[in-house]
Amino acid sequence: MKRLYIILASCLALVCCTGGGKNDNSAAAASKARSTGGAREVVAVIDNDFFSQAESDSVRTYFAPVMFGLPQEETETKLYVIPRSGFSHLYQTHRNIILIEKDTVNQVKTIKDAFAAPQTLVRISATDINSLNELMNKSSADILKRFHDGDIAFLQEKSARIAHKKLDQIRTMGVELTVPNYYRPVRIEPDFIWLLKDVKKGKHLGTVNILIYKYDSQGNAVDPIMLLDEITKKYVPGPSDGSYMTTEKSVFYPMSEQTELDGQFTIQTRGLWRTENDFMGGPFINYTVYDDKSDIVYGIDGFVYFPSQDKAHYIFELESILKTFKIAGR
Repeated sequence: MKRLYIILASCLALVCCTGGGKNDNSAAAASKARSTGGAREVVAVIDNDFFSQAESDSVRTYFAPVMFGLPQEETETKLYVIPRSGFSHLYQTHRNIILIEKDTVNQVKTIKDAFAAPQTLVRISATDINSLNELMNKSSADILKRFHDGDIAFLQEKSARIAHKKLDQIRTMGVELTVPNYYRPVRIEPDFIWLLKDVKKGKHLGTVNILIYKYDSQGNAVDPIMLLDEITKKYVPGPSDGSYMTTEKSVFYPMSEQTELDGQFTIQTRGLWRTENDFMGGPFINYTVYDDKSDIVYGIDGFVYFPSQDKAHYIFELESILKTFKIAGR
C-alpha cells in the first residue's frame, strides 16, 4: 500500500508541474525515454488561450534572436511554435521545451527531465498577455543560456565518443582539445595546428576549420585580434598569390567578451574573416586563453567557409569543440 501511495504521488507531481492536459498520460509513459531534437532546436508550446499569430511572433522575438557574427541573418535557435492542443508525444520528448500557460500566478519555473532525459522544460505561467510578455522580456536571456549550455554539453558528449586518437601534436603543444575524428590536419607546425572538415550541400562545397596556436607573450599585453591576424597571415594563405586570411574590421568589427576556459582568463571573440587580396570570407569564433602560471597565450579559433549557405550550426559546433580546451598536465 505504501508503495502504491508513492507511485500515485509521483504521478500527481508530474501532472502539477506540466499543467495537466489530455497528452499527459503519453508524456508520463515517455518520461524515461531518450530526448530528441538537434542542437539549437527549441519547441515553444503556447496555451490555446494565448495562441495567436501576434503572440507567436512575440515568442519568436524573445526566443529566436538573431545570432551575432554571421554574414547573413540567422537565428540563435531553431524555434518551433505550436499550440498546446498540438503538443503530442512527438514534441514532448524534445530536449528543449518552453511551455507557456495561462494561470492564476505569474512565474517562470525550470523542470528537468519532465518527459524525457536529458531535457530542460521551462514553464512560463501568466495571468494575461501583458504579464506573459513582461515575463518573457525579463527571463528570455537566462532561458536561452540554459538551452545553449545544455546543447553545448550535448555536442561535447557526441564529440567525446568519436574523438581523434592520433592527434598527439595537440598535446605536444601543451593543449588538450576534444576534436571529432572527421576533422583532418591541414598544416602542423611546432606552435600551430590547422584542422579541417569538408561540408557539402547539393552542389555547394565548404569547409569548417579549427586553428590551435600558442604564443610566448614574455609578460607583455596581447591583443587577441592582432595575434589572430598575425597567425593567419603567416599560416593560412588564400587561393591566390599574396592573399591570406585576416579579420574583417571596416564593415563589421569583431565583438569580444571576457570568459573562462579551464579556469583561465579568456577572451571570446566573434566576427567575420576575409581574405586579403581575394574574395573568400565567413564567420569565426575565437578564444584567447592567458595562462596564469606562465607567459604563454593560447589561441583556439574556429572559422567557416561555406558561401551562400547557413553557417550558424557550424559556428555552434565549433564553439562546443573549442570549449573543451584544457592546458595539458594541469
